[in-house]
Amino acid sequence: MSGVTPGAGPPEYAYSGGGAAGARILGAVLWSDPDPDAEPPEELRRTQVMLRRLGVLMALAMVVAMALLGMDTLPP
Repeated sequence: MSGVTPGAGPPEYAYSGGGAAGARILGAVLWSDPDPDAEPPEELRRTQVMLRRLGVLMALAMVVAMALLGMDTLPP
């Protein structure tokens, strides 16, 4: 016998001998839109905006710094 349970269907992988995996059910997952009344507080939204702007500023500063450092290595 190959180790496959009769009636379990074809093996999941030909070399494993294991039965096919059963159906995966996501019964407890809520896929609908969140409650519109559950918006984040104003302070959290302001903090998120500030951090987003800070991230853009830091990325721009890094590009400028690398450009300036790259100019030092150019031959005269």
